[in-house]
Amino acid sequence: MSRHINDGPPVQVREILQAIAAARRVKGLTQVALGKQLGAPQSHLSRLEAGKVDIRASNLVELARLVDLEVMLVPRRWVPAVRRMIEDEPGGSPFVYRLKK
Repeated sequence: MSRHINDGPPVQVREILQAIAAARRVKGLTQVALGKQLGAPQSHLSRLEAGKVDIRASNLVELARLVDLEVMLVPRRWVPAVRRMIEDEPGGSPFVYRLKK
């Protein structure tokens, strides 16, 4: 089933955006403040966090970095090891994306 470009981002990207929104709140940043850093209006950031608009990869990386997160590709076979490392970190964050079993 093909997706229309106006359908918004796929579920995995929406989950990443939700994690970025959570990190924004933990840092005490409002959408207005983060939008200023990003060079985007608060309304655009609100639509991104709500999964109403798709986001370019470069903007996703920049947005994540503004809240001290890093977007990385991990070979699928290494996912369990990376998950274990994150779980062992003090204050380790919950996983944004889980592979279907």
